[in-house]
Order: sequence, then structure tokens, then C-alpha cells
Amino acid sequence: MNDPQKLELCGSLTPPCCLLLLQLLVNDNLDLGCTIIERAATDKAVRDIDKSLAQAYEARAAARQRGVDFYQRSVMQQQAAGLFPAALPDSLKPKPGNPAQQRVYEDYGRLNRGVPPLPRGYPEGGAPASPLQAGMDGTAVAVPDKPDARLPEGALHGAALIEGLMTWTAAADSAVQAALQRDANATFESCSSELAPVLQQFKEMLGSEDVTLFCAKRIIRRTWEYLNKVHAGLHAEALGLCLAAMGGLESPGGRRIVTETTSFWMQFNSEAKFNRDVAEALIRKGLLLLPEVDQYLTKLLLQTRTQPLGDFAVLLARCVKDGLAGYADVSLSFDLLAKLSAAAGNNEGILQLLSAARQSSRQRAAVRAGLPDLPGLKDKLDPPGFHQQVAQLFEDFARRAMANPEEKLHAPFVQQLRAAGLLNMDDVTDRMLRILVELAVNHCLQSESPTARPDGTQAPGPLSFLAVDPLVKLVVCLVVGHGGGEAFLNRMLAMTVCLLRRDAEDKAGAFNARPYLRLLLGLASELGPLEDSAAAQQAAGAASTAAVGSPRYLRCVGMALLMVQPGSVPGFAYAYLDIVSHRCFMPRLLMAANGSGWPLYEALLVGLLHFLEPALRAAELADPLRLLYKGALRLLLVLLHDFPEFLCEHQFRLCEVIPTPAIQMRNLILSAFPRNMRLPDPFTPNLKVDLLPEIAAPPRGVPAAEKLLPKHTAGAVDALLGAPAAAGQRRNQQQPITAAAVQQLIGMLQQQQPEGSSSAAAQQQGQARYNTPLLAGLVLYIAASSQPGAPVLPGSPALELLGRLVAELDPEGRYLLLNAIANQLRYPNSHTHYFSCVLLSLFSEASRDQAGEEVRAQVTRVLLERLIVNRPHPWGLLITFIELIKNPRYNFWQHGFTRCAPEIERLFESVARSCMGPNAAAAAAAGKLMVGEGEEGVKA
Repeated sequence: MNDPQKLELCGSLTPPCCLLLLQLLVNDNLDLGCTIIERAATDKAVRDIDKSLAQAYEARAAARQRGVDFYQRSVMQQQAAGLFPAALPDSLKPKPGNPAQQRVYEDYGRLNRGVPPLPRGYPEGGAPASPLQAGMDGTAVAVPDKPDARLPEGALHGAALIEGLMTWTAAADSAVQAALQRDANATFESCSSELAPVLQQFKEMLGSEDVTLFCAKRIIRRTWEYLNKVHAGLHAEALGLCLAAMGGLESPGGRRIVTETTSFWMQFNSEAKFNRDVAEALIRKGLLLLPEVDQYLTKLLLQTRTQPLGDFAVLLARCVKDGLAGYADVSLSFDLLAKLSAAAGNNEGILQLLSAARQSSRQRAAVRAGLPDLPGLKDKLDPPGFHQQVAQLFEDFARRAMANPEEKLHAPFVQQLRAAGLLNMDDVTDRMLRILVELAVNHCLQSESPTARPDGTQAPGPLSFLAVDPLVKLVVCLVVGHGGGEAFLNRMLAMTVCLLRRDAEDKAGAFNARPYLRLLLGLASELGPLEDSAAAQQAAGAASTAAVGSPRYLRCVGMALLMVQPGSVPGFAYAYLDIVSHRCFMPRLLMAANGSGWPLYEALLVGLLHFLEPALRAAELADPLRLLYKGALRLLLVLLHDFPEFLCEHQFRLCEVIPTPAIQMRNLILSAFPRNMRLPDPFTPNLKVDLLPEIAAPPRGVPAAEKLLPKHTAGAVDALLGAPAAAGQRRNQQQPITAAAVQQLIGMLQQQQPEGSSSAAAQQQGQARYNTPLLAGLVLYIAASSQPGAPVLPGSPALELLGRLVAELDPEGRYLLLNAIANQLRYPNSHTHYFSCVLLSLFSEASRDQAGEEVRAQVTRVLLERLIVNRPHPWGLLITFIELIKNPRYNFWQHGFTRCAPEIERLFESVARSCMGPNAAAAAAAGKLMVGEGEEGVKA
């Protein structure tokens, strides 16, 4: 409807007026509907005709490829038998090799397909497309003389578009034929200047997305009709123009063109699709989905082995060597071609090509991964004979290790390495280590024999570690027994990390992390006990053990793991979790003297949580990520049981990287308490929390106040709270907490959006508008300035500032601020008591209007959503919620949000029964609690 006011009058219109209004609506939109229906019918007819004539197209294309004139044998046989077309005159009877009969198609192409003139009696606006467009009185209703601008040019200009494509096709074929007549070996690059006007003409035809896609489909169908380099390059360039018009390869339209090209290639029933020139031109433009082509080609090679199939597989390998494709894109056909060539025994050229392609792909992957300039990673091949020398030495050591597994030093073999100059800690040593790791990993991967799942897909099979385990023994021997120490271990780990990242970048989804997992875990398992025994001997012979027990070798392994954390190498995520949770790594690092291993393990754990954070924030976990998330939960549960002090010490940093939807994960961390503390039962009647001896002690691991906030933010908070003064002096006069000052502080707490982006766009991408770590730091900074442990008094600067922030923030910011406060409700300590009182005060001191009711509902939500998940639940959280629902001072059960829906009411009653028992919960819900009961709880 053109006039929005018509909708407002519909309720008071009479039936005749409604009928007239309905007529106007139909007339306004009938042209649009007819155009859409006509376009859909045209597209369907084109698809049906092309499908029915597909075999005829292929037969004519095959004849053109052989250079012979096409004729239909069945027609000739019917004519000889006296059937149709025997009754036609001689001039019209089809005859093989008669070019004059092709003129009918040329004449048909020159027909005028314009819109015929209007018959008499129709207005200048045009004839109605159907009788439904006539008015109620029989007169024609005015119809727009051109289609809606939102529609693509197609329905009314379809004939003109097809005619333009036919004209362009004829011009393009003429230009290509002229170029080939001058030079039979011409390429598209050599004829680019002559073909530039043709491409410009094609570019001018492209318009809307539907028109561009229509043109692209026509070009795709012509691509394999002319199998020469000029035509191949011209068609690929035309499709490239279609991609550019659609917005590039990453756009939805561009991906659709690539999908159409790949689908047509796979369904094209002719060996012409394996033509090298056409395929290479399409691959250069990125017009083929190589992983799908790779799977299709591998299936064909397993079924039959023809020359075109083999040539096409070699072409893909050559594309990998030239950088047109990656190994991960064609890994299946690449590996199958290598096996077939090795089995044949007479394909040395193909094997050399495959080896060069793998080397080239690895070098490009090393560059993409940003690896350092270590020998053999980015440079050319090793010196002649060096690889064979190292391989022979390693094979000898593997035999020694299998023959004498108890031998630790292997001194004769180490002397051979020294004599060969391989242990001088220079570039030669790096090359040796790279070759050793590559040999062990390749031997391990080649030993795999995939097994079949019940659904027919392949599952990873068992691996042989007969080369990886001797490499671990060799490294341990050189590190511990022959003076290599941390320097050699760091060199070995640096090379391992580089090769791991290179292979993960090169193989992408086909990357197998198990050999590297075995190698790194083997080093941690072998070096850990040796380091423990050395530390024990040192402690026995030393007068002081203060500096004994620092896990130097495990620290080296941990630093190497930081370089391959899941955010950097997603394909190594499961192996990363396996190592950081392994019994040979985690306990030794966390039990190091003076907690020297805790900062490193915190960094390792934060790396894992950082990787999970985007998916947890969006609450969308695919099956692989869900499995990783469950593993992370189990790791935190082990830490909660065996190393709770570690979680107590580092809860602030860990909670920073856990998004708000991951409630159970956060509860696991906040439920930790020191093992030497006995928690009071939170369900004890009349529990006096403020009289507990532990409640006055500060918590462990709280960052220093000067590290919590940036200087400008800390200055703004100090001005609102009153600048801190020296010991023994009064706090300076505080600045009035005005609305402008609060809004300025809120602006500091928001994320800095990139230029040209908006907060709405950030929310659509799952990004928070507020800086969550900054909010958590603000809460602790206010607590540090308010001396936790002192009573929370109404009107105090800290409580007033928090109250103003809660009132002024939008729902998202308020929710994040309340979550930051609830993160401090842990085991009995001064922070737990202080922030429990703060939450209860914010609940009770909120205004009595609708805004205040929203604040109370949000406080309840923050507490309740942490209680309805599976256990464990933090002690301070239980204490706070019990006090809130039990103390009549807060009138919890009288608020409307507790009874807004039957499901919510039942939920509150269920939680209350769990926290207070069935009788007390029923009494509280009914409002029958004695006024004095519960007032001796948490004193606010």
C-alpha cells in the first residue's frame, strides 16, 4: 500500500470502501506478482529444455571436438525407411555435411524479438497483463511502464539478454578463431589485447545478481565445448568478471558461481572435463571447489584408472607445486597418486613432481604460519647426502634402543654424532633435528591403517610409534646424559613446534596431531622423573632447599605448548588438552616448590579457555567443541579436587576469559577453597556469618589495586570515591556523583568500536558492548578503596557509586556488573562478606518504581542462574541467596517477578526447598515467617 494512513482507517471502513481498498491493493501489486511468476516459469522452462537437450548438446560438442560435421543417424535411418522427413521437399531434407542448412539457425537468431505494437483501444500505459488487472468498471488500471527497481532485469528483458549473449558468443568465437588461425599454439595471454574488447562487451551485459548468475551459467555450459587455451582463458576470465560483479569469491553470489561450476564439472559425462587447459584456467581463478574435486577424483581412481584421470591428478599435483592449490585441498588424490606411482615402479618423474610439490607446499605453509627462519623450513633443500646420513644414524640408534631399552647414555652413538659435527648447536644441528622429527612423524603416519565405522566412513586407525619413541630417548639422552641441558631441549622443542605449526597449516583438516602428541608427552614423561630424582639428590645434599624443585625441563615443555595453544593451532586442541591435563605434566608443574609452576599453568589454562570463549559466548557448540568443553570441565574438576589453592589464587584471571553463559564452568572455579579450611554449613539455622573467624581474612590472589584499572579510569573512580590519602589521614573530599560523571565512567567501561562499525553490528557478531575484564577490575578497585571487612553502610561512597552505576547502566551493562560482583561470592573471606552485603543492599535500596523492580529482578537472576545448574555451588552464593529469600527485611516473596509465570513460581519454590527445607520454604513463600526470624543472618 502506497499510503500508510490507509491501514489506520481499515477498522472504520464500510464494506464498499474495503472492497475498493482491496482493489487498489491488487492493482498496485499485480504487476509485481505477474513478473515474479513469469520469471520463475521462464527459469524453469530453460532448465527443463537444457536438461532434455543435454545429450544432444554433448553429441554436437563431441563432433565439433573431432572436427567433423554432426548429423543424427536416427533421422537418416527414418528417411531411408520412408518415414519422416522423407515427405519433405529435397531442399528441406536434412543432409549430412550441408552447411547451407545451418542458415535457418542464423536467420532465427536475427529475428526481431522486441515487444509487438499494442492493439488499438489500449492506453499508452500498456495493455493489462491479464484480465485481473482490469478495473471494476471495465476500464484498464494504470500499470507502471517498467518493472520494479528491486527486481533484476530478466523478466521483461530476457529475450534481449539471450540475444545479447548469442551475439557476444559469436563475436568471441570469431575473435578466438582469428587468433588461432594466425598462431595455432596461441594462448589467452598472447591474445589478451585482441580479446579485451570482447570481455568489455561481456562486462557491460552484467547487471543485477540474477542476470550475472544467468550469464555465468551460460558460460559454464560453454566452457568444455572448445578445448584450447584461448577459449579456456576467455571463459575463465568471463567467469572471473561474474565473480567480481557478485562481490568476489567470499560473497554469497561468488560462492554460488563456484558451486555451480563444480557441480556442472562433476555431472558432465565426458572425458573432456579432464582437459588440462580448461581445468588450469578455472583453478587459477578459484572457480573449482578443489576438496570436492579431490574426493570425486579419488573415487574414480579407485574404481578405474584411465589416462585422462591420471593426467588430471598430475595436473592437481603440479598446481600444488606452482602455488595454485594447497596440499590440504587435494590431499586424497595426491596421496593416492603417490601410492599408485610407487607401486608401478616406473614413474620416477611423477614421484619427483610429488616430492617437489610437498616441499613447495610446506615452505608456503611455513611462511603463512609466521615461523622463524630456521634451516630447512623456508629455504631450499638440504646439502646433498645430508638427509641420508641423518636417516642412517637415526636408524642405527633405533636398533640400539630396541636391543637395549634399559641403556640410558648410549655413549658410542653420541660420539658418532659429535664426530659428524651434528652437535655443535648451529644450523647443522637444527637441520638434523628437523630431519629427525620429520622421519619419526612420517613413519608414524604411514603406519596408520584406517578402520571402517558402521556408517561406512573411515575412522583413524592405530599408529606405530617405533620411530617416535626412539627419538624421545635420543633427546633425553642428549639433554640429561651428555650435557645438552635446557639449551638443546629448547632447540629441539623450537623445531618441533615449527614443524607442528607448518604441518597444521599445510594439511588443514587432514592434520593428524597424534605423532606430535606422543613426542611432546614422551619428553614430559621421561624428563619429569629424571628431574625429580635430581632435585631429590640436590635437596639431600644441600643445607637449604628453598631453591630446589623448580621444574626446568617441564617449564621448557610448557613454554613450547604456549606456542601451539588452540587459538594458534586449532588442529592441536585435543592434544593440547591431553598434555596439560596429563598426570606426568600437571601435578609436577603445580607441585613445584613455592608455586613456581603456577603462572605457567595459568597461562596454559587461559589459552584453552580463550579458544572456547567465542563458542561459549554464542552458546553454539558443534560436536567437536562440545567434546573439548567437556574435557575442560573435567580438568577444572580435577583441579578443584586436587589443587584448589591454584584455583583460589588465579580465579580472577580465569573468570576474565570465561563468558557469562558458561555458568557451570565459572562455578567450578569459584567453588574452590583452601584445603586447610573447613567450610561452615550454609544451611545451618541462624548462622552468624559476620562472626566467623575466616570472614575477616582477605582472599588469596587478589591483584594489586594499581593493576586493576587503567590510570585514566582509576583517576575518574578516585574522584568519585574521594582520592585515597596517606596512612593516618582522612580521605580527601569526594566529587559529587553526578549523572554526567556516571555516564563518563560508563563510556570508559565500553568496548572501543572500530571506525565505521556500530554497537548493533558488534552485537550481531556476538561481541559484548562492555569490557568485561574492566568491569571486574572496577568492582575489585572499589572494594580495595572501601576496606572490605568493614560494614557496608548506606550512603557510603562505594555503595553510592555502585548503586548509581546499577541504575544508569543499560540491562546488558547492569547484568555484567552484577555478575562481576557475584564472582566474588566464594569461600569465607572478607571479599565474600563485603560483596554479599553489597548485593543485598543493592536489592533493598533500589527504588520502588519499575526501574527499581528491574534491578531487583536482575539481582535475583544473577544469583538464581548460578544455583539451578549442576553442582558445585560457591559457598558465598548459597549464603547470599538464603539470606535474600529468608530475611523478611527484603520482602523477596512479595515482588511480582517471583510470580510472573507458573513456571517461574515453581522454579523459585524448588530452589527455596533446596536451600531452606520444605517447611521453611513453604512458610517463606506464603509470607508467614516471623518478623524477627532470620535477622541475625548477614548483617548489611
